[in-house]
Amino acid sequence: MIHVFVLNNYAGNKDRVGAIREYLASQKDMKYFIFNTLEAGSEFKVMWRVKKYFANEKIRVYACGGSGTFRNVVQGAGDDLTNMEFAFYPCGMSNDFLKAFPEGEAPFRSIDNLIDGKVVYLDYIRTNGGNCVNSASAGVDVAMSRYTEENKSYAMINERLPYLIGTLKAAFLAKNKRFRVTVDGEVLEDDFGEVFFANGPVLGANIKVAEDKNITDGRGSVILMARRSGIRVLPTLSMLIKGDFESFKKQKNCYMKKFSKIKVEDLSGEGIAFNLDGEILDAKETWDIEIVQKGLPFVLPKGMQYEAERGGNNE
Repeated sequence: MIHVFVLNNYAGNKDRVGAIREYLASQKDMKYFIFNTLEAGSEFKVMWRVKKYFANEKIRVYACGGSGTFRNVVQGAGDDLTNMEFAFYPCGMSNDFLKAFPEGEAPFRSIDNLIDGKVVYLDYIRTNGGNCVNSASAGVDVAMSRYTEENKSYAMINERLPYLIGTLKAAFLAKNKRFRVTVDGEVLEDDFGEVFFANGPVLGANIKVAEDKNITDGRGSVILMARRSGIRVLPTLSMLIKGDFESFKKQKNCYMKKFSKIKVEDLSGEGIAFNLDGEILDAKETWDIEIVQKGLPFVLPKGMQYEAERGGNNE
């Protein structure tokens, strides 16, 4: 097996990236390659090279960065993943997909355990604009991600601070759009301020977007929320942060259910920009979104089990 480490030197926690280099330098008997990301989105070029150079090899790719790095590595690998395995070594400000596991991200910070880990097959999200692993979203969340990126230097004070600043700025400055959303045949049309389509349970570090942590059932969670400007949005967001979904569903023009396939159409004439795992994609008039069941070969650290109640038996 070929071990390929994709290092995002611009991820939130640079010390962890440095620790990987030191660790690998001490490994004399392991066949590995290190690729650095030199600019935003360069994971795509890296993965093109990886698939070209090692076309006939079994490849385990270690995405060393945040949610966006992991998403870009998976997207860069294309749709044929037959010789690929993906490990997530968390170095970002938030590593939301790993919150699907009760142990959180801590076990994934061991390179030894990832190297010796086993593969399970998890769901991921496919769209007509690219694939992602944790979530696809539009509306306030896109503005929140942009404002968070603008303020990421504050992560030196506290890793959650950029997200807090981004959330508050988006609450006051983001604009409404009119969407038509078709959820497994059911048509909903409104001036939605936010649309979330989630495979994982959390996005933006602390916003809970799913009632369970099942990531193998071929079903995701959709949340639609009417625009609430300024401080009026904060109580509704607080419900999601707390995971108080029953109260959220009782809010006017708020909607939540499971889905397999979704079509999102822009009725405002401006197009819809989407956030795929923290990566903002250009606006499109129509987005097609679906859950690909057990399509992602994902590395669990050695010693971790994937229990049935977390999403099914992968043995």
